[in-house]
Amino acid sequence: MQKSNRQADFQQQLQQIEQAAGALEGSDAVRRKQAEKELLQLRKQSKPYGVCLFILEHSSVSAAQFAAAGAIREACLREWHTVAAQAETIRDKLLLFAVNRTLPKFLQLQLLHTVAVIFKRGFFRGGGGTGEKVCNLMMNQVEKLMRMGAEQQSIGASYVISI
Repeated sequence: MQKSNRQADFQQQLQQIEQAAGALEGSDAVRRKQAEKELLQLRKQSKPYGVCLFILEHSSVSAAQFAAAGAIREACLREWHTVAAQAETIRDKLLLFAVNRTLPKFLQLQLLHTVAVIFKRGFFRGGGGTGEKVCNLMMNQVEKLMRMGAEQQSIGASYVISI
C-alpha cells in the first residue's frame, strides 16, 4: 500500500514539474515566475532522489528531466553526509540513463555533469568506495564507452571532460 501511495505522489510531482517546465517556454510572465518557483522547490527539496529518478525514467519532457538531474546534483552536494552510502547506485543509474537513451545534448551533459560531481565528491569525501576503487570504476566505464559506437565515445569524452 505504501509503495502505491509513493508512486502516486511521484506521479503527481512528475506532472507538476512537467507543467512547470512547459510554462517556462510560455509568454505569460506570471506563470513563468510561478514555474521557476516550482522548479526551485524541487532543487531545494530534501532527499529528492526517488522522485527525481522517477522523473528521469517516466517523463518525456526534456526540461523536466534536466531539472530532476540538477536537483539530484544539488542534493548530493548539500546532503552528502546522508547520501554517501547511496551515491554509487545513484551515480550508476544516471550514467546508464545518459548512455542508454537517445537524449538531447543539453540533458545528456547535465546528467554527465551530475555523475561527475557525485564521482568527485565520493573520491574526495568518501562514499562509493575508496578513492582507488572509484577511480578504477570510472576508468572502466569510460573504456567501455570508448569501445562502443561514435555516440557512446562522445558520451565518454564528455564524461571525462566533466570530471
